Amino acid sequence: MKKLTTIFGAFLITSVALTSCTGGDMRADAKKLCDIKCQGELMKTMEDTEENLAMGLELMNEVVVVMKEMKEKYLDDDKLKKELAQLISECDCN
Repeated sequence: MKKLTTIFGAFLITSVALTSCTGGDMRADAKKLCDIKCQGELMKTMEDTEENLAMGLELMNEVVVVMKEMKEKYLDDDKLKKELAQLISECDCN
């Protein structure tokens, strides 16, 4: 499960690095990424069962879909990427 969450983390960081957003869209996308991040954090504490592995793979697929959406949706802008990263850093999974 730890390998799966490591891969998940790499996907999440890549999605943040490759995207940028504006206005309300940025907040919605940051929330989407925050939700995925929190689900990934929760998965780290789960046992290595077939069911949990399937949930982890489903989460990774969701990360890929979100990455595609953001790459297609937004232009490359370093300032906006920093703003999105800031919003994501404020994510609280507790």
